[in-house]
Amino acid sequence: MKSLKGKVAVLTGAGSGIGRALAQALAQEGSTLALADKDPAGLKETLSLLQGATAQTWNLDVSDRKAVEHFASSVERKMGPADILVNNAGVNAYGLAADTSYETLKWMMDVNFWGMVHGTQAFLPQLQGRPEASLVNVSSALGLIGFYGQSAYSASKFAVRGFTEALRLEMEETNVAVTLVFPGGVKTGIHKASRNEYHLTPQEKNQGREDMEAHLKSTPVQAAEKIVKGIKQGSQRVLIGLDARLIDYLARFLPEHYDLYMEMAKKKDPFWSRIQKSK
Repeated sequence: MKSLKGKVAVLTGAGSGIGRALAQALAQEGSTLALADKDPAGLKETLSLLQGATAQTWNLDVSDRKAVEHFASSVERKMGPADILVNNAGVNAYGLAADTSYETLKWMMDVNFWGMVHGTQAFLPQLQGRPEASLVNVSSALGLIGFYGQSAYSASKFAVRGFTEALRLEMEETNVAVTLVFPGGVKTGIHKASRNEYHLTPQEKNQGREDMEAHLKSTPVQAAEKIVKGIKQGSQRVLIGLDARLIDYLARFLPEHYDLYMEMAKKKDPFWSRIQKSK
């Protein structure tokens, strides 16, 4: 897809972070934008940054299948069939696997996995009817590895990865290019909005989040630039950040060093150090 000008681009999680930066990047490319998020205030702020781009917003909970199906039909009716879909909406949670509640596990899968499935199935007929189309699903570097204290998040992002890799094979002989995105540590608001089920004081949890955010290296703008490039090139995989590239390389080519890297990474996790002190 060499040019994105005039393409109808659908984007979930557009109210902040990578989603907001991606909305701005697609607007600069001349795309017509259908922006969705559960946070209407965030959507309003995103819209104000688009400098006259053709865009409409929808307040949407991606875990609600019927709502996503209504969103898809509404986009087609108001803006025309989608050329680009980016399933970006996501949530996060911290906590040991043994302590993470079933409610949090379900919430994680409902948003991160089922939200992606709902969007894919609702919009795929529109994409398949276009001369060329792009479907982008956002996984994570933790969809490449399991990480200490991130069992629920890793599970959901591994699920996104597996679903999307299979879908890409199914779409190989069609007009739909399928791209899987693996962001590393990106400075977004997802950590502030995350659930935390460690047995720590509220102060320790807040300090842990702040310490973690201080070590995030990539920006949403950098992530958006790479995703737009991936859409244009029809890339199968987009790795965002040096950390994502390193994790991918180790997992694929140097598995004998993988455990050593994970042990080092675990000890840098701010929650891990606090848990050790509390024992």
